[in-house]
Amino acid sequence: MKLFTPRARDLFNLIPSDVGRCLLDITHRIAVDDLSESLERVLERLQTVEREVATRDGGWYLMRLLPYRTSEERIDAVVLTFLDITERYAAAEALRRSEAQLAADLAGMRRLYELHAKLATETDLAPSGRSSPRPPSSPVPTSESCSSSPTAAAS
Repeated sequence: MKLFTPRARDLFNLIPSDVGRCLLDITHRIAVDDLSESLERVLERLQTVEREVATRDGGWYLMRLLPYRTSEERIDAVVLTFLDITERYAAAEALRRSEAQLAADLAGMRRLYELHAKLATETDLAPSGRSSPRPPSSPVPTSESCSSSPTAAAS
């Protein structure tokens, strides 16, 4: 550890006397098991490593590991940067949950539509959407036909 900013203390348990110590000897709040391998990869390939990492308390950071070049163009160390993306991550999770709920609702609506179509076919619904109470061959009695009918007067 050559130097650190005050915000580095948000993730690493650092004190001023830690300058000069190996970063891997310092405890941290990042839920990363392969920090050592990632640091080695940067030094071997001289390429930036970037990924989202969680903290043990539920926060999220974009972690970047970059090779540190001296003024003589020698690779001397690795620079670690962390960008707090907790709010962005929470918004993305809320969006994923919302999309999943919307997909489930849409699937339910499709199923209801299919059931409605099946029911309409089985019950011979009229085009207006109301089912016919009588088969089309039986006449519908009117008030006039009931009053002039002998059976209607006797009842």
